[in-house]
Amino acid sequence: MHLFVVECDNRDEFRRYMEEGGVGTALHYPVPIHHQPAYAKRIRGGNNLVHTERLYERIVTLPMFPELTDGQVERVCETLSGWCPKRRAG
Repeated sequence: MHLFVVECDNRDEFRRYMEEGGVGTALHYPVPIHHQPAYAKRIRGGNNLVHTERLYERIVTLPMFPELTDGQVERVCETLSGWCPKRRAG
């Protein structure tokens, strides 16, 4: 395992929220694979991959690597558990 990818609504807002909580995030795949030059004309369906496009807009990578301390894991978990649109809206 090398990536901890989550799917969420309001990806940009989620990333700002996590950053404010001291947790960095990443977009490991900044361009969907079917838009990568190496895959041009190699993927059936070409540019008509609506599910891939939708998912790409919703995924975020959270920190996950062997050197994370227990305290850092706790911070990720606590910050992540605070992300709840219903609770935050009220």
